[in-house]
Amino acid sequence: MNTGFGRARYSTVRYYSKPKPFITLLRPTRAAYWAKLAFEKYWLRSWF
Repeated sequence: MNTGFGRARYSTVRYYSKPKPFITLLRPTRAAYWAKLAFEKYWLRSWF
């Protein structure tokens, strides 16, 4: 999740966990931002 100022927040969501969905949010970091960019570039190159 992009938070701005060159930082991003890593998050995981388990929609189907019982009794309610479980969400994990970590602090915004520059490393998470660069990981997000690398992930996007990898998938864009794979598909297009």
